[in-house]
Amino acid sequence: MRSFFLAAKGSILAKRILLVSLLLAINLFASAQPKTISGFIKKTDDGTPLSKATVLIKGTSSGTISDEKGFYSTTLVDDNTINND
Repeated sequence: MRSFFLAAKGSILAKRILLVSLLLAINLFASAQPKTISGFIKKTDDGTPLSKATVLIKGTSSGTISDEKGFYSTTLVDDNTINND
């Protein structure tokens, strides 16, 4: 009878280990997906669109420039942050 309970505990432990492993794998897969960031840049004084403004990804040399209507779009990987300087 004692060996039955030990086997049952091992089975539960194995299921928990499998569940945790699957959750970690899903988290790693989801975090590696590229993310598209887009926005609109305008002047603070009158709200007109700011064309050709530089938008940089902080900590990298990647970035983009806003179009003539003030819109920009760029792709982020590895949860980088935007620096609007």
